[in-house]
This record gives sequence, structure tokens and C-alpha cells, in this order.
Amino acid sequence: MKMCTPWDWQQLIRSTGATVFEMQLLYDFKNFEALYSGTGSPLIQKKQTEDKESFLVSSAVWLEVPKQDPGILYKKTDILQEYFKMVNMNRFSRKPIELPLELCSPRQTPKGFSKKKHDNLLVLLQWIPEAFNDFYKNIPVLGQQGDDDDDDD
Repeated sequence: MKMCTPWDWQQLIRSTGATVFEMQLLYDFKNFEALYSGTGSPLIQKKQTEDKESFLVSSAVWLEVPKQDPGILYKKTDILQEYFKMVNMNRFSRKPIELPLELCSPRQTPKGFSKKKHDNLLVLLQWIPEAFNDFYKNIPVLGQQGDDDDDDD
């Protein structure tokens, strides 16, 4: 089985019996910045757990966010770790936290690739069946839709 597009990967994963969730930009991605930016926001970004251990979301392998405790995260950095470490993200400890019911989408259109990354991808088309070339040629390129140019490779 050739894997040429994200759709091919979805089909492979579905063939194992797993569920595939096709996320939609406007509905499934949320901008959480409003929750922690500004002095009146309900949350703050924490860099430590309650035990004064370093906390980076990227280091978490398991996050638990209980509905009954808004602003409290429980994290594990190892799947075999026995206990969760608590991170209190609440800005104000003495008043109840009120989180918005809705968060907006971070963008209205796909972010796209940098021109450099897109050009490199087009070089690889020689190994992709021609039927799939349009998929890759039509990926949005930053700077061509009024976006800021971004050269993260």
C-alpha cells in the first residue's frame, strides 16, 4: 500500500479498527490565548508544578483536566509514572474562576507552508504518483495569501 496523502494514512489507521477523527479548522482547533493573556484573564502560564518541578506541556505524555476544577491540570511525563503532578493555572486563588463557554478558532484559513518548504516538497513529487501531485501543488504557501512569511523547516 502506497502512502501518498494524509487520506492514505487515515485509511491505514481505519483498517486496524481504530477510529480516525477528521478535525476541522474552524470547529476543532481553539485559540486558548484569551484564557491566559492580559491582567484580567482567568489563567496564567505556569512553569512549575505545585511540587516546584519544571512544567512544560510538551513534556507531558498524559494531561488530565477535570471539569470540576477549572484551571487545574494534572500531568504525567512518563506513562509508567504512578501519580499525576498538579499544576494550578488559576490567576486568582480567592475568587471562583469563570472560563468562557466558547473559544474562537486560531485562524480562518490553513496556515500553509513556507515557500522554501513548499519548493522542497515539489522536488519530491518525482517519487509521488502523478494522480496525487495536485494535492501537494495546492498546499497553501505563506506570503501568497497575505500571511506572514515563515521559514520554519
